[in-house]
Amino acid sequence: MWIKHLQLTHFRNHEDTKSDFEEHINCLVGKNGSGKTNLLDGIYYLCIGRGAFSYTDTQHLQHGKTFFSLKGTFEKDNRKNTVHCIIEKGKQKTIKLNGKPYPKISEHVGNFPCVLLAPNDTDLIREGSELRRNFFDTIISQIHKNYIQLLIKQKQLLKQRNQLLKDADQQERFLKKDVLEIYDAQLLPIFSEIYRFRNEFIDNFLPIFSEIYAALADEEMKINYRSHLEEENFETIFKENLLKDVILQRTEKGTHRDDYKFILGKKMLKHYGSQGQQKSFVIALKLATFSIIYNQTQIKPILLLDDIFDKLDENRIENLLKLLSKSDFGQVFVTDARPERTRKLLDSFGRPIAFFEVKNGTIIQ
Repeated sequence: MWIKHLQLTHFRNHEDTKSDFEEHINCLVGKNGSGKTNLLDGIYYLCIGRGAFSYTDTQHLQHGKTFFSLKGTFEKDNRKNTVHCIIEKGKQKTIKLNGKPYPKISEHVGNFPCVLLAPNDTDLIREGSELRRNFFDTIISQIHKNYIQLLIKQKQLLKQRNQLLKDADQQERFLKKDVLEIYDAQLLPIFSEIYRFRNEFIDNFLPIFSEIYAALADEEMKINYRSHLEEENFETIFKENLLKDVILQRTEKGTHRDDYKFILGKKMLKHYGSQGQQKSFVIALKLATFSIIYNQTQIKPILLLDDIFDKLDENRIENLLKLLSKSDFGQVFVTDARPERTRKLLDSFGRPIAFFEVKNGTIIQ
C-alpha cells in the first residue's frame, strides 16, 4: 500500500500543495519551518483520521481560514482509493472513502495503516502514562477493528461514572448506587477485554522490538506492561475502592490507568538513558510497530521518518541504515534539513529514491 497523490488545502503552512510521490523512498528536504513535517502530518491524518501532533483539529487550520481539506490517492491491492478529509469550523469532521462518508470516523482507522517517527517521540519516555497508552492503543486499533470501539465505550462510561461520583458528597449520601451498578456492569467486561487485547499485543510485540533494538545498539531494553487487572479478584477490589473514588471524584481502578514501563538494563530509561539511547529506543518502537502491523494484517504501513538522524551518533546511524536497507518497508518518507547529508547517507540503499524540496509551504520534485 502506498500514497500516490497528496493535496493539502489551508493545512498548517500549506495553502494549496499538490504532489505525486513514488512507491519506494521519498526524501523531503528543506529548511526548518518550510513545511516538511506538516506534509508528513497530512499523510498521517489521512491514514489515521487525526493529526499526529495535536488532537484538536482547529490547530491544523491556517490563520483566518474557515476550513482545511486533505485529499490522498492510495494504491492498495492494485486498486486506487481516494481518501478525503474535510474539517470546517462549527461542523463535524467528514472523512470520505471513494466519495462515500464513513458513518463513524472510527471505521476509517486501520484501512490505511501508517507509522510516524518524529523528534518529539522521546516524550513517550519522559511524559505521563496517557501518552504511552495512546501510542500502543493506536497500534492495536490499526490491527483490530473492534478495539477502538471498546476504547470509545470505555471513555463514555467513565465520563458518566465520574460525573455520578462528582454529584455525590464524600459520605456517599447522594450517590445513586443503582445507576452506578448499571455503569459498573458494563464497564468491568470492557476493562477485561481491553486488558486482554493489550496483554496479547505486548506478548507479540516484545520479541520483534527486542530483535530490532539489538540491531541498533548492544544494550538490554525491556517494556513492562502494568495494569490493575493483573491483581487477583480485580472486580472485588474495584468495588471496594468506591469510597476512595467518591472522595477523589474519579474512577481510580481500571485499564484507563494502565502504563508501559521502559527499562534500560534494570533502571528506568527516562532517568538513566542518554539522548542517543532514548532516540534508538523510539526508533525500535516505531520499526517494530511497522513489523507487527504488517505481520498481522499483511498490509505494509506507510513509514514516515521525520528528522530521523537527529541525536544519533555515527555508529547508531550506520546500524539504522543497515536495518532499513535490509528490510522491505514499502513506501518510506524521510525528512531532513541537510540535503547533502541525506543524499550521502541514502546512497547505499540500492533502492529508487525521489527527492523533493519543500519551501514555504510548496513542494518541488
